[in-house]
Amino acid sequence: MQHLFISYSHRDDELVYRFSESLLERGYDLWIDKHSIRVGEQWIEEIKNGIKEAAYMLLVVTENSGQSDYVKKEIAHAKSCGTTIIPIIVDEKGMKSLDVESTQGVSFPSSMDIIHPEYVAALDKLVAHLSKLNPDPNKLWDIEKVLENPPQGKTIGDLKAQWRYVESFPGDLIALRVGYTLYGMEAFLVAPSSAWLRVPKLAQTFIYCSGPKDMYRSQFMNFSTYLAKNNKDQWTLLIRGPVTDDEYRLPNDSDAWKHIVRFTYQMLAQAARGAETHELFLNMPVALGVMLGIEAQRRKGFKCHIYHLDDRQTKAAEYYFKVWS
Repeated sequence: MQHLFISYSHRDDELVYRFSESLLERGYDLWIDKHSIRVGEQWIEEIKNGIKEAAYMLLVVTENSGQSDYVKKEIAHAKSCGTTIIPIIVDEKGMKSLDVESTQGVSFPSSMDIIHPEYVAALDKLVAHLSKLNPDPNKLWDIEKVLENPPQGKTIGDLKAQWRYVESFPGDLIALRVGYTLYGMEAFLVAPSSAWLRVPKLAQTFIYCSGPKDMYRSQFMNFSTYLAKNNKDQWTLLIRGPVTDDEYRLPNDSDAWKHIVRFTYQMLAQAARGAETHELFLNMPVALGVMLGIEAQRRKGFKCHIYHLDDRQTKAAEYYFKVWS
């Protein structure tokens, strides 16, 4: 199925993330630079191909995008290859500088509050314009909704064919993507295909934000072995990213670190709600682990233990040691 290309300023990440979630919920496939560019690809060519192959470019018009040379280049390329541009007008100020004043767009409320009646009406109007696409709203992606009312007798394996994006691991493990951010973070629910659709009392979260990309799978399988050796449930929330130059590396940006902490706890609330205790297993800078611990402390009644990788250990049962409780 063809996708929607989202053109936007990175200064509007949070706003665009909320907008993207709304479109995913309607069943559309999206192309977003931080999420859709694969490691090792030439990013300029990938963006050009993403625009050329799109059914529509959704141009998020704000004051920030109006000042972005990258957005202007994306518009020029869309025009050159005949991709239909639909301005998503959040702030009229950007229309003139982006030279799209004569292009029919859809006006959204500046708050981009997804439950506001004006936002819902604008989204309905936009969907009516996307006549080239036939999205599949039955493809699942919202794990919170599934776990709120899980179908009886269903397993993780039963969800695989219905889920929008799935990765496989060695053995019987299935990874359902349950979230992502425009900072390049992704979250997966990983469990054996035979696991029932219910959150265990003790929920594990594996976070990989530091290390070579080609080692990530082996590190996760080592973690899986650690769980087995310690008789722990294999139901795991896996959080990874972002990727820079073939490795998972956190940006030197305090806002990005705060964003990652918020994303982690947002995913815990969605994919591990109902767990009595949480264990976080970190492959990341210790400083970010401290931030996660401080946030856990702020949350009343939130029981949490944090472990860090000990890469000196050779015994699987001792791969991680507790750093916060």
